[in-house]
Amino acid sequence: MIENFLNQVSDYAPSGLSLPSQAMGPSHLRRVGADGLQPDTENFSIIKAGHTLFACIIAMLLMLPPTGCIKNDIPLPYQRAAITAVEAEGSVGIAIDEETRTVTLDMDEICDLSAVTIRSVAFNYPNTRSSIDLKGTFDLRTPLSFTLSTYQDYSWKICATQSIERWFTVQGQIGETVIDPATHRIFLKVSKSTPMNHVMVKSLKLGPREISIHSLAPSTVLDFTDAIQVVVSWRDIREEWTIYAEQSDMSVELSAVSPRARNCYLRADAPAERNNGFRYRAVGAEEWIEAENIETAGGSFIACIEGLEPLSRYECLAYSDEEETGIQEFTTGAETQLPNAGFEEFSHAESQNYFSWYGAGASKWWDSGNIGSTMAGAANAISIPDTEDFMEGQASARLVSRYVIVKFAAGNIFCGSFGQLQGTTGATVNFGRPFTDRPRAVRVWVKYNCGIVDCFGGAPEGDSIHAGSPDNGQIFVALGDWDYRTYGGLPESPVCVNTSDKSTFFNPDSPAVIAYGSHVMDRSTVGWVEVEFPLAYRDNFRLPTHIVISAASSRLGDYFTGSSESRMWLDDLRLVY
Repeated sequence: MIENFLNQVSDYAPSGLSLPSQAMGPSHLRRVGADGLQPDTENFSIIKAGHTLFACIIAMLLMLPPTGCIKNDIPLPYQRAAITAVEAEGSVGIAIDEETRTVTLDMDEICDLSAVTIRSVAFNYPNTRSSIDLKGTFDLRTPLSFTLSTYQDYSWKICATQSIERWFTVQGQIGETVIDPATHRIFLKVSKSTPMNHVMVKSLKLGPREISIHSLAPSTVLDFTDAIQVVVSWRDIREEWTIYAEQSDMSVELSAVSPRARNCYLRADAPAERNNGFRYRAVGAEEWIEAENIETAGGSFIACIEGLEPLSRYECLAYSDEEETGIQEFTTGAETQLPNAGFEEFSHAESQNYFSWYGAGASKWWDSGNIGSTMAGAANAISIPDTEDFMEGQASARLVSRYVIVKFAAGNIFCGSFGQLQGTTGATVNFGRPFTDRPRAVRVWVKYNCGIVDCFGGAPEGDSIHAGSPDNGQIFVALGDWDYRTYGGLPESPVCVNTSDKSTFFNPDSPAVIAYGSHVMDRSTVGWVEVEFPLAYRDNFRLPTHIVISAASSRLGDYFTGSSESRMWLDDLRLVY
């Protein structure tokens, strides 16, 4: 093998040099006469130099690793290709999940999923390439799969969902209709006075609006002694629905009683065309009070009775024409306030580098990002007691946004507990504390110094914050029934947020959120101001298990975006019932 290699090397020898097969031979002699041959001393030095040069080349080549090629140890840049925006005709909502690399288009109910037109797609890096042209018309009845490439390849898919609003109501119905799209079945109840063989349809819609054709129409009289079949069709889709009805033992049923501190929500089921309502009174009183502002939804009706006293006993009933339900007793809730809501208690219980928001012998309810920011020294604390500037008591909480070593940190305070640092990329925080009451609003004293954004690490899609814009301060409160096993936190603080993973950021639209309210400041205040903001309830009958409260001098601190000049002071945070 070496001999062949030497022969190949000799082909690249410099002009005038040759690679000898031995040290000296006939080719190294020259003829000087008839007497014979003598060494060619004139050219021998050149030949010898050539031998030495090629011997060195061979020695160096033989010392190379036997890989057959030169290894490239220069790493490629790391760019995780992702879709940041999609515009599609007929889309009413878009969800982008970077972890599962999935875009979900929520399409209007009249759209044809077999022909969805995507007008534009945006990526996080300008050099991103797609394995297919993503602009065009696609059949999204099944997911559209493709690969995005930068320096690496990433598999992505686009899916489509479509929610169709459906209803089916009949004369004499009690309660709401139960519609199961998966099995194409409908269940309903009618009053005991309604003949099962003579039930009139009041309204129906089982397919997309405007384009659906039903096999029966409103005002049709049906015989519900057996199940009824209804066919609805649109385009090339045909669905067969089965409708079941049964008589209720009662014409009116009190189905839910949901008391709070100063009011109570009531729900009952009865035929919608009858005179339906509620009556209530304090336990021991003789006169009934008529509930006002009855809201009707099909065969259900709802009312909120106001003017009640906290921790007091009441009784109520529902009626439909002359029929009444039994009397049900309930007790109103307490006007529970938050611990240390004036931020008067603080100590060095956890570290000499920062203050914790509880005193000696007390348990932690509030926390902040101090444990992370002060890793670089006490001067980097972002949540600080202020005993010189306050509105109530002897102190307030001062939240300071600042750039700490390699990352921007928003001044913050929240109910829950700080988790742990995630290298230099962020940290985990566990939001929430146990809480079962239901306040109407939040009231707080606040002072805000609004800086100009000088640290921009990103922003949610469509957010107006950018480098050079005014920063935003924010206070938000949420009530919910989060399960820590689903939301990654702890039993007492169930919502875990990882600032290195946007998919974990707090979501006010989460299905676990029962009520939510927020106050955002986009300019500086003139001294202290008292603000009050309402809590909007998505469900008046669900009972929360936890409360989440968070305040930050830079609203987009999770994105490492804000101003190093932003400051927020908080004092006397109260729940309004």
